[in-house]
Amino acid sequence: MRFLFILIILTLVIIIPYFSGIVIKPQFTKVTQKFYQSDDVQLLKSDYQRGWFNSNSSSVIKVDKHVFTLKYHIKHGFLPIIRPEINTIIATDNRKLLDILTKIKINGDNISIINSPELEIKSYKWRGLQGSIHANRKFTNIKVILNSPQLNSNQIKIKDIDLQLDIKDGIASGSLEIGTILSQKLQLDTIKFFGKGQIQNSNLMLTVQNTIKKVNSYGASSSNIELSSLHLPSLLKGVLTYYNKGVTFNWLIQGMNLLNSLPKLAITKFKLNTSDGLVHGKLQIQLKPLKNPLLALFKPNPVLDILELQLSGYIPKSLQHKTWITQEFLIEDGLDYYKSNINLHDGLLQVNGQQLPLTVILPKLLLYKD
Repeated sequence: MRFLFILIILTLVIIIPYFSGIVIKPQFTKVTQKFYQSDDVQLLKSDYQRGWFNSNSSSVIKVDKHVFTLKYHIKHGFLPIIRPEINTIIATDNRKLLDILTKIKINGDNISIINSPELEIKSYKWRGLQGSIHANRKFTNIKVILNSPQLNSNQIKIKDIDLQLDIKDGIASGSLEIGTILSQKLQLDTIKFFGKGQIQNSNLMLTVQNTIKKVNSYGASSSNIELSSLHLPSLLKGVLTYYNKGVTFNWLIQGMNLLNSLPKLAITKFKLNTSDGLVHGKLQIQLKPLKNPLLALFKPNPVLDILELQLSGYIPKSLQHKTWITQEFLIEDGLDYYKSNINLHDGLLQVNGQQLPLTVILPKLLLYKD
């Protein structure tokens, strides 16, 4: 009887990892296919070798002109006692970018632990990334937690970055917190974004609440931000093209596609506390259809014909002389405040109901120094 019991245990120990491997392979294939579905990702090579206790797989993908190698080492585990594990290493040019350890439950749900080493790419220095991604079997519910201590470039330093994101049935909600953003003329302390968004027909719709503890030498700031109809594929392709090749014909095409989606940005309930008083206002920017793209290339300011802008703001009189804002833009609003209403429509600029030539405002924006 004891011999039979031992024989059964040994048989299970041998057989279960094999059948675990059979269960893992379709789930693993589903995960990778989800990743390769993007139009921007080209699968050059893929290989899967299933063993008894372990399996190995590798893929070579191309994103724009960059080639990445993904290597997977898969432990079949001992279901339901020991979870299967997938260790993924993503590298390019013999340099490791990400190390991901994924543990899969028997129902197909999974958790991935993410680590990235310190990286230096062109003028950017990234001091690593840590975090986790939780996903259900169908990838309809996903929770992302990521943090990075610092990202530097020649112009800007960003410290203590924390991202939390919940995605459920295509709708995302979450937060982004940044300790400090520092550049030559700007210092922001304790920046927080809370919001939700979704993608419809490849267009991003986003609503965000933002708070900043300190803006330069001023006090706290807060605002509500709404972004709609931003065509993500065109934006991402345009950024990649500009990063790799600069301004090219393809970059112009992506820019046209982005403009044709007619993105809209609204900033409401903006408030900035200063020692002179409260600065507050709202801004809305909307793009109109470009009637003749070819003709627009020959115009001096083609963007002005498709840009709709409404800005209203209030500023303490004692603060006005410390900014580039001059009397052309201001009218009195009581004893202590100036106000300004700016409207750009069909290429014509109106300030407080009066038409103001762009030759007045543009030099002030271009020549302003802090």
